Amino acid sequence: MPDAKFDTTSTPNIRISKATDSLQIRGWDQPQIRINSEIADAVTVDIQDDDFDIQVKCGAVIRVPVNADIEIDHAASDLVVKGVYGNLIVGTAASTTTFKSVESLEIQSVKGSLIVKDAEGDLSVEEVRGNATIREISGKITLDEVTGNINLRGYISNADMESSGNINAIVNLDTDGTYNLVAGGNCTFRTDTEFNGKVELTSGSGRISVRTPNQSE
Repeated sequence: MPDAKFDTTSTPNIRISKATDSLQIRGWDQPQIRINSEIADAVTVDIQDDDFDIQVKCGAVIRVPVNADIEIDHAASDLVVKGVYGNLIVGTAASTTTFKSVESLEIQSVKGSLIVKDAEGDLSVEEVRGNATIREISGKITLDEVTGNINLRGYISNADMESSGNINAIVNLDTDGTYNLVAGGNCTFRTDTEFNGKVELTSGSGRISVRTPNQSE
């Protein structure tokens, strides 16, 4: 697999304007972009100062500085992003999409399953046409429309989400957080945290299950 290397600052602006096959983006502590691709001439990189526009027409692994800002216009296959703590913006992702150990994350559309773990900032998603699994989010979660089920685990500071399917939340809460969960199917909410925040649960099926230190029904 050929490598392409490009020197950067510690905080480059990286745009993935095209990714037609599976793509992994991984943060590292080097001021450099390294692209490991299946086909050498299937990668195009346009550079202006510290701005990089990358087009990838084959499967690839891209190493980027850990604090890089990344914008992905369209990912046509599986997408994985790990260990990147700059701003992350995704237009559309057409398959299973995974983010782990990131900062803030903004997504327009995922046409497949979405997995987000260990985000230190906000998570904002307009649409997921599949299931969403969310774990350990320090900022606010906003999921406008999920056609499948939503599974929440670990620490969740604030959440506003809507699913056509079921919502299953087994979480640790911020003591003053606000949580609005709207499910077309069943809505289950479990926490061992004693808190003074606000929780609103809605179920289209009429089945809501709650267990907190002060309440169970």
